[in-house]
Amino acid sequence: MQNLYILGDGGFSSEVHDCQILQESSVSHYNFIDFLTYNQDKNKLLYSSTGFDFDYPRDAAFIFGLTSRKWRDIIKEHLQERYVFNNYHFPNAISAKAHISKLSTMGIGNVIQPWVMIAGNAEIGDFNEFNWSTSISHDCKMGNDNILSPYAGIMGFGKLKDRNWFGPYALMGSYTEMGSENHLSAHEFILEGNLGNRKLVKQGQILEKPKR
Repeated sequence: MQNLYILGDGGFSSEVHDCQILQESSVSHYNFIDFLTYNQDKNKLLYSSTGFDFDYPRDAAFIFGLTSRKWRDIIKEHLQERYVFNNYHFPNAISAKAHISKLSTMGIGNVIQPWVMIAGNAEIGDFNEFNWSTSISHDCKMGNDNILSPYAGIMGFGKLKDRNWFGPYALMGSYTEMGSENHLSAHEFILEGNLGNRKLVKQGQILEKPKR
């Protein structure tokens, strides 16, 4: 029996809470752990001591309930410092209302919400987020830390690497490719070729993504 911790306690965490993993017999109970606090005076998110000071059991399981890649990276680094000495796990949180082909493969830490479709021979990496009604067609290959907003999709044989963001209804066509750290705005689509890395697709234009 494992202790499951949802990392975050906001609205997205409540959606993760509804996923199927929480009903599996291997989970004894779960807690919401707040790593972030909102400082109204400074108008920004700050560290919360709760998550970083918490003494997790050696067999703890973790699911990310927050979408900020910056904070996810910080938390993963924090947990990895302890990972060598503890048997930590990052299960996939899969809604019972999602359709996942038995012929697809998947890494760890993915969040799959209701009405997501992942078709046969798709290869999914780690820590990806599939929001409501997203679709991954047959023979697609996806890396790590990608975020798909509702109704986004990747058509057959599409390939993408890491840390890409798809707005609502954004689409990759069949046989298209995408590198890392790209941003497809809502309703945008890439129907052919290789998008490369760090591109912003907005209002039908492909722009260089601004550096932060």
